[in-house]
Amino acid sequence: MFSSCLFDLYTLILNSLLRAHAYPGKASHISMHFFSTDTRLVLKLNGFNQHLSKYLESVLNVLSDFQINEEDTISWKQELKDEYFRELNQSKKLIK
Repeated sequence: MFSSCLFDLYTLILNSLLRAHAYPGKASHISMHFFSTDTRLVLKLNGFNQHLSKYLESVLNVLSDFQINEEDTISWKQELKDEYFRELNQSKKLIK
């Protein structure tokens, strides 16, 4: 369970960091999202554009060298806690 939470936190951090670099992709009608499964991290890129490979390259550059600070980490942890709380409070997901 702990490793799953860390993996979720990592995907949240990646999505947050890449939002800053997302404008060129949005201008080119490219959408990007990281999500985690039980065993892997998945990057989903959608779009039909000749710049898709360049955008993927810039995403990989961000992944290879990103910096985070303590204040951002605290806010990401709280955001993840809130997301878990919302999921637990949904009646469809509760086990009766």
